[in-house]
Amino acid sequence: MAENKIRVLIAGGTGLVGRHLTGMLDKERYDVYLLSRSASGKTGSQGVVVPWNVTTREISGDVPAPEIVINLAGEGIADGLWTESRKRAIISSRVDSAATLQKWLSENNCRPDCYIAASAVGYYGDRGTEKLTEKTDRGTGFLADSCHLWENASKAAGATCDRTCILRIGIVLSSRGGALPKFLMTRFLRIFGYFGDGSQYYPWIHITDLCRMIIWCMENRHASGIYNAVSPAETTCRQLTDAVSKATGRFGVLLGVPAFIMRLLMGEMSTVLLNSDRVVPEKLQSEGFDFGYPDVSMALKDILQKKI
Repeated sequence: MAENKIRVLIAGGTGLVGRHLTGMLDKERYDVYLLSRSASGKTGSQGVVVPWNVTTREISGDVPAPEIVINLAGEGIADGLWTESRKRAIISSRVDSAATLQKWLSENNCRPDCYIAASAVGYYGDRGTEKLTEKTDRGTGFLADSCHLWENASKAAGATCDRTCILRIGIVLSSRGGALPKFLMTRFLRIFGYFGDGSQYYPWIHITDLCRMIIWCMENRHASGIYNAVSPAETTCRQLTDAVSKATGRFGVLLGVPAFIMRLLMGEMSTVLLNSDRVVPEKLQSEGFDFGYPDVSMALKDILQKKI
């Protein structure tokens, strides 16, 4: 690979956001290395896959010193009911991934320009209609506690780099994974479900805008600290469901699933769907980030048309 390219090391690069990000990166400018639990090898135009093990905190294979480190790794929050073992796995996958990167960077005497890490709006807990900026204190509950531990681990890893950016990410809109396909599951029945009374705020972001934010953090040396990675459009659960219905081009009936049923079926994990987080991207806007998809209807139309 060309010596003058910027080397980027991405943990979680084979996940939903990681795949989209690597597809957007200019391969004439960046050499990309992807950390994966699978065996190493080329992945076409995406980059070089390097095996790692966050349990033993080891990165195998030959990785040149990176200028940029991006950590998107972590077990899916809503991939299974929150048993005690599942909750431990959610936290450890995030904390251990950051600790593995910190250990590898320290042992190899690397000091990258930037460490960019994912976090989540769950940091704020359930806050009703309160406007939540990057300066807002942490909330309560499992999501808030896990995000707090996640961010502390990211800050420790980021201390090995010149600057650190932590993105508190909202609902990532993509037709290829995440929440949107679940909203679309009953579209053929012309039924679109929302949760509780639908008044809870759902901060969201078009997957392309999220990846543009990551690239913006990579390329702007003034970028540093915490950022709310959400659209500026404040959208409730019911409004998002209605926008999904209209974006499909189908007349649909909106049906609410009562909160008590959600809690009965999902237990504590129902907070993922019932919490209200009126998160605003105050810092991104003040620092000049330009949203490509600030409107939820525009975002959904683009995603469904392009099958992003």
